[in-house]
This record gives sequence, C-alpha cells and structure tokens, in this order.
Amino acid sequence: MSPVHTRLNTVSTSSGQTLGRFVKHSRTSLASKSVSSTRSGCLIRGNKSNKDDTFNRKRGSMKKDCVSSKKVNMAKKCSSLDSKPQLSPEINNENLNLSLPDSSTEDDTSDVDISESVTIRRRDLNMSRRLQHSLKCRCIPKSRLQYTLKDNFRESIGHPLFGVDFYPFVSSTGKYLIAMCGGNTVNVYETSFNERMTLKASFRDSDNGGFYCVKWARNSNDFSPMLVAGDQNGIVRIIDVTRRRVTKSLQCACAAINEMCFHPHDSNLLLVASKDISVRLWNISTSKLVAVMSGRGMGGHLDEILTVDWSKDGNQIVAAGMDHFIVVWDISKLHKHIHNSYDNSCTNGLYAHIDVPYFSTHDVHSNYIDCVRFHGGYIISKSCDQRLVCFVPKPEKKSSLEIAFEFDIPQCKLWFIKFAISPCGQFLACGNQVGRVLVWDLHAESPKTIHFTHFGHPSCQTAIRQIAFSPDSKILIAVCDDCTTWKWDLIVH
Repeated sequence: MSPVHTRLNTVSTSSGQTLGRFVKHSRTSLASKSVSSTRSGCLIRGNKSNKDDTFNRKRGSMKKDCVSSKKVNMAKKCSSLDSKPQLSPEINNENLNLSLPDSSTEDDTSDVDISESVTIRRRDLNMSRRLQHSLKCRCIPKSRLQYTLKDNFRESIGHPLFGVDFYPFVSSTGKYLIAMCGGNTVNVYETSFNERMTLKASFRDSDNGGFYCVKWARNSNDFSPMLVAGDQNGIVRIIDVTRRRVTKSLQCACAAINEMCFHPHDSNLLLVASKDISVRLWNISTSKLVAVMSGRGMGGHLDEILTVDWSKDGNQIVAAGMDHFIVVWDISKLHKHIHNSYDNSCTNGLYAHIDVPYFSTHDVHSNYIDCVRFHGGYIISKSCDQRLVCFVPKPEKKSSLEIAFEFDIPQCKLWFIKFAISPCGQFLACGNQVGRVLVWDLHAESPKTIHFTHFGHPSCQTAIRQIAFSPDSKILIAVCDDCTTWKWDLIVH
C-alpha cells in the first residue's frame, strides 16, 4: 500500500461554500495476494448503529411470508406519500471533500476462462410452474468469449462497494471515466482498453451514512461529465467532475435510495427508487419533482423498491423490489408535467401522482427482485431465488406474460447483486456471492444456442455487488464487498 498524495486544497460550490480539503487515498494490488473476507455468511449494508434501518438486516435468502406480515404497515406508509414528496428545496453542501490524487498500482494479469453448459428452463405462457422444456446451452468456443484480468486493487474506504458506472462517452483525454461508490466515498477513475485504472478524483461526505448507487450523465448546458450519487438518507449529490465541485444536493426521497436512472434522451430527468415504496421522477436542473409512482395497493408496490429502469423510448418505467412484484408504469402522458418542470414560474408543489400501473405481476420470482432491465421489447429480471428471467409483458391479457428464457445463477442468494447489459446489447453479465462473473452472449437464434461462460480469480472470494460495461462493451468492471475492484478486458481475436 502506498499513499498517493498529501497535498491540500479547497474548492467552492456555486454558492461559495467550501467543500473541504484533499484527502489521502491508497489502494493495494490483490492479484498476487489472497483475500480473506472480513465478514462471512450473511452481510450487512448501511450504518451499524442505526438498528431501525432496513439495511441493517442480514443479507441472505429472505422468506416470502415476510412480505405478507407487513401489508398493514406498508398501506399506512403508502397513504402518507402525498405529504412526503415535497422535499425539493436544496440542502447545504457542508462537510464534503473532493480530492484529485494520482494513483499507481502493480499487479499481475492472468487469463481466466472456464466454459460450461448451463440449463435453461422454460415455462408455458400461462405462467405454470412446471417445466415445459429442458434446454441445454451449447458450450461456448473459447475463441468467442474470453476475458483477461488487467487490473485489481483494494479501496481504503473500509466499506463494501455497492455501485459502479461507466461514463457513456469518451472523455477529453480519449479514455473512459468510471465511478464507484461505497461508504461515504465516491471515487472516479480513468482507463482504456488493455490499460490499468488511474484514480482521478475522490469525493467524501462526512455526514453521509453510505452511498448505495452512482450514475453518470451529460450536463445539458456544456455537455461536461455530470455524476450523481444517492445515499441512505434519500439525498442525491450532483457532482461536476470537470470543475471538481458539488453543484447541488437534493432531498429526492424520504429514505434510502437504492437505484437511480437517467432518461435515455434527457439527462435532466432522474428516476429514484427508494425504500419509501415509491418511484419518483425529478428534474435535477430545476430541482423540481415531476411525478410520483406508488400504486397505493392498486397493483403497485407494497414494500421497498430495489431497482428501476427506463424503456428505450422513455415512455415506460419498470420497477421491482422486496414484495416480489415487477411493475411497469406508463408515463407517456406526462409531457405537460415534464414541460412545466422547466418553467421556474410554476409552483414546485405541482407534480403528477400515478396510482394505477400499466402492468404488474408477482408470478415471475418467489423472492426479492434486486435488478430489472428493459432489453428491447423484453424485460429481464433477477431475484434472490437464483434465477434470471427474460419475458415479454402482455398487459392486454390481464397482466399475463410470455417467458422467453430463464437462467440459473448459482450461489447468488444474497440480495442487492445487480447484473449489467452491454451497450451493444450482446452481453449480459452478473456476479455472485463467491466472486465469480457469469457472462451470457444474447446474440443467438434461440435459447438453445445462447453461449455462456464464467470466470474469476482465486483472490476474489466475496460477493460482487455490481458490474458495469464500457461504452464499447470491451471492458468489464466488478466491485465487491471486500472493497476490491476488478477490471476484465475482452480478448479480441
């Protein structure tokens, strides 16, 4: 371990507030060392001292009956949403540190590629639980999907890394920017294909109990990189990476923010999935709440929402969470509210409230659903029941659906493990609780010919919380519970 720098400096926000000083940052190469997890078995997320927080519960395979026992309390929470969303006034950016250290690391690279067949189960269209077919995936040729380890290191923050995201554009230096979060820290790295990662900035919030998600976007004014991070207090920090300052802090939810997602065509519109059983749409440029989607028991969510995503055209939203429900919301009629959110003369308290979802089902999974994504006309979801399901919703047939394919994900019972789909749409990658990365090649004529591979490193033995693909789909970054980061590059033949 080698300290990177010790120099001090200050930066100011637009309001003149001091963000703080540069901080030391260090990291350790792990490829040549064995890693022993500081925690075994079930894992804990969040502030240990807060016993009332949901995230202080042990992370394991949760029982289905835990949802039914909460329905009365959840109904009371849902009924109070009218008064809670009005949290838009900006909060002060105090006790915030932003650093720009240099970094260096020495590490051995290794090629790891293990190919094997995987069983795909398929169910009939009326959602019967019996298996209709037992399909076997063809073993993938080694020349088609191999990854090599290019960099790995341990962060010095002392907390699990929960979120990672690539900036979707090439930076001014011709390299890719990566952001990852854990504890009260957000780190920004720079890398390119076949190169190691370089630390560019480190943001720390001394008042924050923990960041759970981080997301990149492009500033609509000058097209500079913009970074948002959501924490367990419902606060979203908006960071201008180029100017090295926090431009805004918004109270976007009443409880912990589990995931955020930007509109595919408007980087000012931000979706927030929260512990407060709601999905909220914010205009971060004007700090205005646009819409709240809660359902209030009418096909909506009854428990904490863990994941959210936009459709490609931006007209639909899919969300899922602890109540085993997958809910699709239609927001195609919110154009007026979105337009008014840019008008500073409009009252901030006027927002839309969507009660009835476009589609809702709880027949896909039998446990917590911690990740869901649109993929063209399909929806892909992952649950703690160790299954990944791709289906087509059929709202015109009383919320029925058609299963396209289904994968088993071995050793993946912990919740809050999120998969990623490459920007090219070809690859789907997911980690598990023992440090393995599983990758599927979705470009296939049928489920029988979907190629699959998995790989890892002997030093990576703890849960991989999230995976991210580079914009060219050739780089894969995985962040883990033991504060480690792993960079895998696709071997191009």
